Amino acid sequence: MCQQPLVLSDALLVPFLPRSVDVWALADIAELIEEARTVRSGGLTTQAVFNCADPGVSPENAEAAAVLADLSQLTGLKTAITRRKAFANATIDELAPVDSRANG
Repeated sequence: MCQQPLVLSDALLVPFLPRSVDVWALADIAELIEEARTVRSGGLTTQAVFNCADPGVSPENAEAAAVLADLSQLTGLKTAITRRKAFANATIDELAPVDSRANG
């Protein structure tokens, strides 16, 4: 049975991480979209966007984009929301425990 909010919506935006679990879930979402389109009388615009994507070029981004391209039910947005790797790494370095033997 199709979820009622999807049947009532005019647009669907699916944010997903370019990681295996989220990419695998895209196929299930595509099925729900197909089901909703059989029930609805009007069009349903569906788009997907990378969320927390790796900055720059990465194998994970490329593989996720390839899977998304094979799903006709979803259009991938060209702009991705990337994670801030440098900021996260700097924070980890700043919070690393200090070895007291190094000062002595």
